[in-house]
This record gives sequence, structure tokens and C-alpha cells, in this order.
Amino acid sequence: HGDAVVLLIANQHARLTGIARPLPNGRSEGALDQSSLLDAGYRVNLYSFSGYAGEALAIRMEAGGFAPRITLNPPVSTGIRAEANPRDPAAVLDVTLPDDGTYVLICTSKEAGGTGTFTLDLKTK
Repeated sequence: HGDAVVLLIANQHARLTGIARPLPNGRSEGALDQSSLLDAGYRVNLYSFSGYAGEALAIRMEAGGFAPRITLNPPVSTGIRAEANPRDPAAVLDVTLPDDGTYVLICTSKEAGGTGTFTLDLKTK
């Protein structure tokens, strides 16, 4: 998998163009910082992975210093969003993929201006 240029429309972000980094199965680390895309006051990182219809995944974003929000954009269907709640500092998606193709995961904060480090876990169920 190489880097992919993506144009996507998400619930919170109007039109966002950037480079999506490949997201491996397992644990990855990242940060919302000066190197992240900036959209309407939100720092945003994009990740991509290949999936197939019917594949069951668990995606978890845990952050220190901000409440995380993740949105999964399938190749065809509309986006699926998860965000942290006050009792759990993680945003979690348990999802069965609706389509074959390349998925884009949008990682950001629940509130504008959120920065800090985070971990992403992508696991096949």
C-alpha cells in the first residue's frame, strides 16, 4: 500500500483534500499537531486501508489531551462516526464494512483546536 491522495466529504468537514497514510492492522501512533491538516479550526489526520464487504472490524482511537473523534468513509456508502464520551476517553467503531475498496479514516478532536498524541487500533474481528 502506498500513500493515496483522497478527496472526501465528511459530516463535520466540508471538502477536505490531503494524503491518507496507510493504516496497518494492529496498533499505530499519531498526533494532532502542526503537521496535521487544518480544517475550520480542527486538526485532522487521514489514514487509508483496504477492506471488503462483510469484513468485521474494531477501530479504536485513544487520546491524551483531547476528546477523539473518528469518521470512517467507505468507498461508496456514507460515513460512519464515533466519538469519545465522558466515561471513556476513546472513540470506538465496531463495524461490518459495507463495500469492497479503499476506506479512509478521519482522525480529529471532538472540539476545535484539540492537539496531542493518540493511538489507533485496527483489528479484524
